[in-house]
Amino acid sequence: MDAVLRYLKDIRRPCSIAEIHKHLGSHLAMKHVVDVMLKLVENGNIQYKVYNNSLQIFIQLEEEVDRMRAELQQKRRQLASLRQTQAIFQKLLQLQEKHNAALDNWHRAFCGDVRFHGIVQEQDIECRILIERYQEMRLFCERLKYLYTNFLGTICGLEGMLVEEVYENLGIRDSILPHRNFTHNR
Repeated sequence: MDAVLRYLKDIRRPCSIAEIHKHLGSHLAMKHVVDVMLKLVENGNIQYKVYNNSLQIFIQLEEEVDRMRAELQQKRRQLASLRQTQAIFQKLLQLQEKHNAALDNWHRAFCGDVRFHGIVQEQDIECRILIERYQEMRLFCERLKYLYTNFLGTICGLEGMLVEEVYENLGIRDSILPHRNFTHNR
C-alpha cells in the first residue's frame, strides 16, 4: 500500500489501475492490485473516478497538501530556532576569543613579558577606568589594613592580651584574618 501511495504522490496526476499494476510489477496479480486499491479507497487515502470507461485513481491532494504545509511550518520554526542558536553561538565564540586574548595579555603582563601600561594603552577607556578603580580600592584596602593593624595593636596593648585571644573574644576565626605577630607583654 505504501508503494502505491508513494507512486501516486510522485506522479501527481490521476492514473489507471493498469499503470499502477505496471509500476508495481507485472509479477503481481491484477486482483491483488485491485484489492490494494479498494483498501486505500476504504481508508480514504485515495479516490477514484470512471473516465472514458476507465477507472482513474487519484490521491486526495488536499489532505496531503495540508499535512505538507504543517510539516513545512514546523521545519521553518526549527530553522528559525537553529538560526537563533547559531547567532548566539557566534556571539559566544567572539566573546570567548576576546576573553582568551585578554587572558593572554594579562598573563604576559603579570609574567613580566609586557609592560602593564602598554597593555592599558591598547585597551579602550573602560579598561583604564577599571584599573583606576582597582588602584583606588587597593589604596583604600592598604589604609584599612594599616588602621586594622594599629587598632588591633592598641587593643592588645590596652587589654594586655595576645592577638589570638582578641580573635577568640570577638568570635573571629584566625584563618580568615591576616596574621601579625604582636608581642605585647601582659
